[in-house]
Amino acid sequence: MLEPLTVQYADYAVWQRRVLDDADDPGGVLGRDLGFGAARWRAFRRSTG
Repeated sequence: MLEPLTVQYADYAVWQRRVLDDADDPGGVLGRDLGFGAARWRAFRRSTG
């Protein structure tokens, strides 16, 4: 029998939300990463015509 986990999904979700911030916040980790990816995608699309 497996032992119960010390960290549950809800704990991880709360931690992740705290660390990543909001996707709509350009100053947050997730917002910066999404902004970077979007900029790279736009540059790629422009370069391929």
